Amino acid sequence: MEILTNEDAKIRVDQTFVETFKRYPALKEYDEVLRFAFTAFYKQGGHVRFDPDRTGSIFEPFPLLGGRSANLVIGVKDRIDPMGVIWVSFHEWGHLSQPILTDDIRLNPTLTHQRESEAWDLAEVKLKDYAILQPHFDQFYLYRNDCLKSYQKKISNNPIT
Repeated sequence: MEILTNEDAKIRVDQTFVETFKRYPALKEYDEVLRFAFTAFYKQGGHVRFDPDRTGSIFEPFPLLGGRSANLVIGVKDRIDPMGVIWVSFHEWGHLSQPILTDDIRLNPTLTHQRESEAWDLAEVKLKDYAILQPHFDQFYLYRNDCLKSYQKKISNNPIT
């Protein structure tokens, strides 16, 4: 894998859009929004792919040129609302913007929850750059809060943090 030029990243994003819009035609009007998140992954040497066996998304990091890059894997199993593709793409972009995950954070439910919350906060700030999304922010907050519940449960089940 390699760091891509702006032009090469654009080509990869355009190729990814073919699958995206085939799966979710309603997302065509949000192509500029998705272009930002997808380009960020491609430019840093990662890929964007849809996984029909996953319900959620994942940030799939890997070492690259002495640093770190990541793939964006978007789960499409049972995905009813296509806006979720936008929300998770920006959430995972939030992780791409964070420092590398350490074992100290990964093994501590409270720190993991904080990291997840921070990634959602980064996503929220960036999503607000797009006026087309303003009517959907209530939906974004519901989605984000639902995703954070699983991390909150881990804190409740692990009182020694």
